[in-house]
Amino acid sequence: MKQTVINRINEIIIVDSSDDGVTKDILNRLENDKIIIIYSGKRIIPAIQRNLGAKKATGEVLLFIDSDAYSAFDWTEKILEAYESGHAAGGGSYRLPEFQSKNNIAKVQYYLQLNEFIDRVEKRFKKILPSCNFFCDKKLFLELGGFPEIRATEDCLFS
Repeated sequence: MKQTVINRINEIIIVDSSDDGVTKDILNRLENDKIIIIYSGKRIIPAIQRNLGAKKATGEVLLFIDSDAYSAFDWTEKILEAYESGHAAGGGSYRLPEFQSKNNIAKVQYYLQLNEFIDRVEKRFKKILPSCNFFCDKKLFLELGGFPEIRATEDCLFS
């Protein structure tokens, strides 16, 4: 992930529960002093993965992004601006990956599920934030108990 403020990132924590026989080899090539990889050893739900990563994190603000989410180059910069201006939690914009740009089913799903988070929309208050692209003050996150460890809608319940 290329970001405009990489120097402000303490670490990137990847929690992998894949069982495809390929991902682990790819991740092993990425590991360095900023990239920490946690292998769960078995398939686990995203809420558990996010909570594991949050507990390991050393920074004061947690940024979550799913493996199938694509961030803009200034994603981290925009989140830090929001956090430093007093927002304890929020969500970034979500963009459709270029390789899906001609896939009509992907475009419809993107619009139906994430239309309120398209990057052309002005900043505004939202009651529910998608955990696929989310930030939260770490103390607040831990105080609230992290994401409820259920299969779906953990972000709705957390919000």
